[in-house]
Amino acid sequence: MKRIGRPPINNRGIFPTPQAAPGMPTLRVLDLCCSEGGISEGIRRACQEKGVGVSITGVDITPQPRYPFFFIQAEAVSFLEEILTTQQFDFIHVSPPCKSHTVLKHMSNEKSIESEITLDIVRLLRSSSTPYTIENVAQAPIRKDATL
Repeated sequence: MKRIGRPPINNRGIFPTPQAAPGMPTLRVLDLCCSEGGISEGIRRACQEKGVGVSITGVDITPQPRYPFFFIQAEAVSFLEEILTTQQFDFIHVSPPCKSHTVLKHMSNEKSIESEITLDIVRLLRSSSTPYTIENVAQAPIRKDATL
């Protein structure tokens, strides 16, 4: 696991963002498969709008030099297995790989790998008590009854 970006300022490896209203708790968020951080920024803005502090940690297997918060370069399933028992995060958001589940799937030879990653992530999150969301395309092997 390679830690990149802003250095953590507490012993949990999380970089807190300082927009909490006085007396408000800080939400500890994990953005797994974070890419450049679009979801992370949306979470930050939503929390800021509500006066809730947020500490966001992004994890991706590829380097993300433009990721705006604390970043850890790691493989998603292994990282999730490692941290789920620690209750280090209050909320987890995941955007697993989805190219093989789209109309562009004929351009990808990674279908079995992506499906396995997605299913492993779903299995781990379901076994956890940590609230989570999974964002993916409609054809992905995740719950079909919970779409927005």
